[in-house]
Amino acid sequence: MKLNKIRKLCKAKEVCILYDEFSGEEGTLVRQWLSDGVGMWPVSGLPELKESNLGTLLGLTEKQAEKWVLREEELPGHLHGSTGDLESWETPLKESVLSVNASGQELLPLWDKEGRVLWIDRARLEPCWSETAVLVRRETESGPVAAVFEGLFLAGILRAEVLPEDLRRELRDVGAR
Repeated sequence: MKLNKIRKLCKAKEVCILYDEFSGEEGTLVRQWLSDGVGMWPVSGLPELKESNLGTLLGLTEKQAEKWVLREEELPGHLHGSTGDLESWETPLKESVLSVNASGQELLPLWDKEGRVLWIDRARLEPCWSETAVLVRRETESGPVAAVFEGLFLAGILRAEVLPEDLRRELRDVGAR
């Protein structure tokens, strides 16, 4: 976990959500996640976090923290199936050699074996990216996500970006020429 990179993403949106992931029937806390509302990264190497210490973790003054969305909640049900370790049947997403800069984001297209494209904000890869990382597509009730793995372990979950219609039209036009 690269906390400084997560901190930077959260600061850009003034949002930090602490998700608690509990195991089945016992309800034991098994993992915590930090999120900027778009990407989420597992917490490692820190004691159990609480909503009350998120501001301190992010280096915020009390006055700054009042302006932010800082909250702790249980991991949403639609994400429970996407937080498991890498499965042998999952195939990696293919990274494109090109990216698109739009609305202050560098969007990276990733293809799955069926040719479906996920657009991911490259900045959200930084907290979990390494040269050996593998990205796979996972489906959730709220749409596809890119799961980032370091070895067999999940290092991040990134919600796909929805491209504005005018940008999609322009990309089609460029591809048709």
